[in-house]
Amino acid sequence: MWVVQIVLILLMLSAIFVIVTLNGGRAVDLVSLGFADYANVPLNMVIVQSALFGALWALLVFFFIQISSRIKIMRLKRLNSRLREELDSLRILPLEDLPIGEEDK
Repeated sequence: MWVVQIVLILLMLSAIFVIVTLNGGRAVDLVSLGFADYANVPLNMVIVQSALFGALWALLVFFFIQISSRIKIMRLKRLNSRLREELDSLRILPLEDLPIGEEDK
């Protein structure tokens, strides 16, 4: 599985490299980030920073998904241990009160 991940990362990096080299020398007239405006920004810089921002955003989302999954696993392990204890306690109950050989009428 790690081989597939490395190949995908290399493909993504090579695609970014090709796009950056094909768009060399071009500039974006205006880049607005919401809190600041930048004029005449090289397109290469916009592409690289957008790719990095996307990678950081994906890493952040992955981090929160991992944490929520681990919390859920811990909760299910606690539930599993409680149910095992209950099952063990039910297994050792004495059978003295059960009618053996009598038919219910």
